[in-house]
Amino acid sequence: AEGRGGVASAVAAVRQAEAKAACKVLRRAEVVVTTCVGAGASALRAATGQAQPQQRAQQRAQQEAPRAAGGRGEAGGVATVADGGAPLRFSTVVIDEAAQATEPACLVPLTLGCRQLVMIGDQNQLPPTVLNLEARNLGVSLFTRLAQTKALSSPPPPTA
Repeated sequence: AEGRGGVASAVAAVRQAEAKAACKVLRRAEVVVTTCVGAGASALRAATGQAQPQQRAQQRAQQEAPRAAGGRGEAGGVATVADGGAPLRFSTVVIDEAAQATEPACLVPLTLGCRQLVMIGDQNQLPPTVLNLEARNLGVSLFTRLAQTKALSSPPPPTA
């Protein structure tokens, strides 16, 4: 049983080091480029403070230990991420070819939080490709749905 505990501890240490390194890289980046679904990767979720359920349970346990010893468990009462800093926030999310992305796929990067969403696409071109017959209702993109409700704005015409 000790061997398993040692391996589990080593794996947890490696994952923590990876998360810390990913946060460091993401903090230095001026632009983060990913696919819509790739925006849900564990490194991005961890850097934005949106850990997976298993990671949240581990974080709660780590936070409770200092509280039991009289500490706060969080840096200055503010949530932190793997590198000890504040959770990352993305001011702008750009989705290119948005008319070809399924609505659920477009929602993934929005879960990271943004103040501005820029969707680029043409709803008169190819729709999202959905091969599963049970999911064929996902064949309408968020871009098309918003265009149909007139919620999208077009750029102003160029001035001379």
